[in-house]
Amino acid sequence: MANGHDGARPGAGRPKNGHGGARSGAGRPLGRRNLRPSGTIIAAERAEQGLVPVQFEGGDSLAFLRATMDGTIWPTREQIYAAKSVLPIQYAPAVTFNGHSIDEIKAEAVREYVEQQKQVADEARVDLINQVGRMRRAMIEDCDTRLRGWMAAGLVSDDFAPQIRSLYAKVDQGDEPFDPAGR
Repeated sequence: MANGHDGARPGAGRPKNGHGGARSGAGRPLGRRNLRPSGTIIAAERAEQGLVPVQFEGGDSLAFLRATMDGTIWPTREQIYAAKSVLPIQYAPAVTFNGHSIDEIKAEAVREYVEQQKQVADEARVDLINQVGRMRRAMIEDCDTRLRGWMAAGLVSDDFAPQIRSLYAKVDQGDEPFDPAGR
């Protein structure tokens, strides 16, 4: 072979017993500290932060979970699991309200929300149309003022002014007719 060995060397990378497993000398040496701090160090740090382990003995699971969420207590995973498991039993979801099921109440709330959003959209559409109308009237008034100035300067004749105005204002669509003298 290229490395000077004929096939596999005896004991190269394999345990001596031939069954796999850890090699001799592998792992953390005896007497060396763990890389991860032990539970007492973590507990001391959490105690400094004001977090203390709690005993959950069948109290109010909702209050327990809220305190966990707020970070005021430090429960174990098993305590959180137990509180989550007991929560639907302690606080059963409402089945009916005034003779209506939860699904009916949800559907009614969705209908009301959709109707309210349609009303808001309609009001916004009307406001937008009104704003565009105001902007259009202001633009027409500005153009009319320019057209009157051109007429006063003799650049545009009185006969040709209505043709120019028809390019930007439509009387048949609700725009006011042209007043050459101004208002």
